Order: sequence, then C-alpha cells, then structure tokens
Amino acid sequence: MKHAASLLAMVAVVLLAGMPRLNAQPIEIGINAGLSVPGAVSVTNTTEAARNDLIVGASLAYPISSIFRIQAGVQYVRRGLRTGFAIAGGPTIPSNSTLVNMNYLELPIDFKLAVGSRFQVYAVAGTNIGTLLKAADEYQANDGHSTAIQTADVSPVNISLLAGGGCSYQVAPHVAIAIDARYSYGLLTQSNHAQEFTSPSSWKARDLEITSGLIFSL
Repeated sequence: MKHAASLLAMVAVVLLAGMPRLNAQPIEIGINAGLSVPGAVSVTNTTEAARNDLIVGASLAYPISSIFRIQAGVQYVRRGLRTGFAIAGGPTIPSNSTLVNMNYLELPIDFKLAVGSRFQVYAVAGTNIGTLLKAADEYQANDGHSTAIQTADVSPVNISLLAGGGCSYQVAPHVAIAIDARYSYGLLTQSNHAQEFTSPSSWKARDLEITSGLIFSL
C-alpha cells in the first residue's frame, strides 16, 4: 500500500511538472474564407450539378500536447445545387431543372496534428454539424418558364465527417498565414420529402472546402 501511494505521488508530481509545458503551447484563433466546392450523390433518379460557393468562418484550437490540438469553430457556408429530373422509365431531362440555394451555419469539431515551428504542416479529422438557415429553389422548365419558391423541404440538419490538412507560415511573432483543404462527407439525405420539390430530387452532400486565412497565437 505504501509503495502504491508512493508511486501515485510520483505520477502526480510528473504530471504536475508537465502541465506548465503543455500550457506553454499557445491557444490558436483562426479566421478563414474560401470556396466550398460541392459535390452531390443522388439518391433518386436525378442528376445533380453543384456550384462553387462561399465559405467563411473562425476557429479556436486548444493544445493537449506539443503536436495535438482540439479544434472547434463556426462557419457560414452557402451551397448551390442544380438538379434535373427523369420521367419514370425515361431519360433525365436536365432542361427541366431546379436551382436549390442553401445557407448553413456549421460547427466543425476536430483533432489537429501539427508539426514544425515557423513553417507547420498539419492534418485534421473530425465531424461537422450544420443547421440550415435558409433555403430556396427556382424551377426552370424547358419552355423557359421559371418560378421562385421558398422551400422548407431541405433537411434542417446536416452531419458530416471531415478529413484534410494544410500548412501555415509564421509572418509575425504571433501571426501566421494558412491554407487549408478539407473533404466533407455528408451522412444525411438533404431533402425531407423529395416529391414536394418542383423538380423531385434527393441528395447527399460531398464537399471540398478550400480556405485561406490567418492564425493568431495567444
């Protein structure tokens, strides 16, 4: 029992001695902007053509070791998707199409592995939880007629897995520039009731997010 107590005391001393070194690692605040390059996987008999759109956000990375960090953030993402529908048993008719515009507020949470000093290379992996802020679709028929419809038919939540990486370069004592690329693998179908769309469609998101920005060390 005495030996066990002594061992626990030694472990506690070692851990406490190590804490200042962990705390010496800086907390990082990042701001970024770039492009969401969406892809879509159809889960109905439709074709989907995604459109590059805006992404802007901020993040906070907390060190848990000299190379590992837990990172959480918030970002605004705007996505566009054009769908063409097929008549049952017939070919797809892309001239009869719907342009769906979606605006999301997302909360990415991931682990970050970074190596290097002034120049760093890093990898990230985690998950992303998004909530739909607004969605609208515009239907265009092959006769040139178009209508704009506010739709509540897009799923209000999007959950995806994230993986990617990037690099950063320190340009001032507490400031670095960074470029980042991440692949977002959507897990949920993005329309609730496909039959209620003007152009019936249902899809899952597959996005490549390419951003650049600044990292501030505190």
